[in-house]
Amino acid sequence: MKILHLVLYSDNDKNYVKMYEVLSPYYKRFSDVTTYFYKYNDNISDNIEITGDIINIKGIESYIHIPGILNKTIDVLQLFKNNGEYEKYDYIIRSNISSIVNLSLLSEQLELKPVEYYGSTNVGEVNGIPFASGTNIILSKKGYITLVDNINLLDKTLIDDVSIAFLFDKLNIKITKVDKAGGGGYVNVPLVNSYLEYEKLVGCDYLVYRNKCCDNRHYDVINMNNIIKVLISKINYMNIGM
Repeated sequence: MKILHLVLYSDNDKNYVKMYEVLSPYYKRFSDVTTYFYKYNDNISDNIEITGDIINIKGIESYIHIPGILNKTIDVLQLFKNNGEYEKYDYIIRSNISSIVNLSLLSEQLELKPVEYYGSTNVGEVNGIPFASGTNIILSKKGYITLVDNINLLDKTLIDDVSIAFLFDKLNIKITKVDKAGGGGYVNVPLVNSYLEYEKLVGCDYLVYRNKCCDNRHYDVINMNNIIKVLISKINYMNIGM
């Protein structure tokens, strides 16, 4: 299974930069996954420039989420349709900079329970319509093409995850909840006080770890650093046992 993983990013905040510095080498460990972090950059010459695993989109970052995040997501989704690169992938996943996706476990789950159009480990609801949280929006190739081909129908007065949900609802496309047997696909990471607690957290084998424990994002950076250390330790241990 091949996955294109697109991570919503901004380098306007030093904590987001630190999150990128933790996530980037971690995601490079997954050979069947191509990860890009996409952000606005008003200093580039072309509309889009790719440097390493960062996609720079011509524009100014804004803390006003509507329509900034939606427009940025539209740009990056259209990029891979226009260059034909999407053809190489079975799934396109849009996550964000403060979420850690356990890509090996998520890939296994998608093999067991494929997503026909779109889904998430974290499904919310707005006005009775379920939506895939921006922590992880999972699109099959069919779902991705459907979304990009109907991109003009997106409501730009809404945040991107809700706008995408409303579009699929108009097209009578149902969401798929991606979860493990018995649950445990997604967790909001609390403020953790010891390495033992991190080991216990990772031992639950969550598919996605959402890091927003308090207003000070510095603590989220600490959580992410330690969770990834434990995840890598676990991967290394499993590789030794093979």
